Amino acid sequence: MNDPYKNLLEALYSKTCKGAISWFPTSLHNEYQANIGDGAITLYYNANYEGTPTDIHYRASFLNERGENFKNVYGDNENDEYFDILSKLHKVANDSYYKIDETLTSMFDTLSKL
Repeated sequence: MNDPYKNLLEALYSKTCKGAISWFPTSLHNEYQANIGDGAITLYYNANYEGTPTDIHYRASFLNERGENFKNVYGDNENDEYFDILSKLHKVANDSYYKIDETLTSMFDTLSKL
């Protein structure tokens, strides 16, 4: 079945990996937002560290131009349909916001010149 939400998340992952999408944190811990066209997507991650490794929860929320949520998709364990893409997308959104690749490259470049 052709799932437009999963297709959009896959495209967003690809564009984020290429540096074409900007992410910024929301007021929630471990949540990032990207504004795209007339809408936005938020990605939320929560892990219950006292529980088992399957106590990891991802959520993507799709927002319209007024910031109203019209759809949530979840990945609560590795068997969920959205778990893989949500976990990959959250990681690249986090890395993009903190500019992890750029920072590490700069650090290695500086060390190589010493």
